[in-house]
Amino acid sequence: DALEPLAHHPPATGGRQDLDRALVRPDQVVTTGVGSSVSGSVRVSVAPTTSALSLSADPQTNRLGGTLTLLADVTDQNGRPVSVGTVTFQGTGPDGKPIAGLPDAAPVSNGIAVALVTGLGLGDAAFTAVFSGTDSITGSTAEPVS
Repeated sequence: DALEPLAHHPPATGGRQDLDRALVRPDQVVTTGVGSSVSGSVRVSVAPTTSALSLSADPQTNRLGGTLTLLADVTDQNGRPVSVGTVTFQGTGPDGKPIAGLPDAAPVSNGIAVALVTGLGLGDAAFTAVFSGTDSITGSTAEPVS
């Protein structure tokens, strides 16, 4: 599980809390105190980070029998590459039937997941990608490319 920074909230009564430097997991119970005496605990809910997913195909025009590379670009809400989770690629051929052989769960590494497509027939095919999300990052779906 990803660690999320916990915002600093000064105590209502005296005492020092260093919660501004604490890292917590979503829904973790944090216990605070001074020295060895416990002054209370609080349940921390950390909202997941949103993701964005874009899909591109290279080359845009594929030759019969050639290889098409699908690139899914996964970023967080701040535009930083995501390096966790998986992407499922989906495609529909010119006959309207699903394209077989696409990876069910391509791993995301440094913001990129890749699928290689071979054996496409004549005509237009359409592809999309779905990022699975994680406990701390929401899933997302790319706009289709054809």
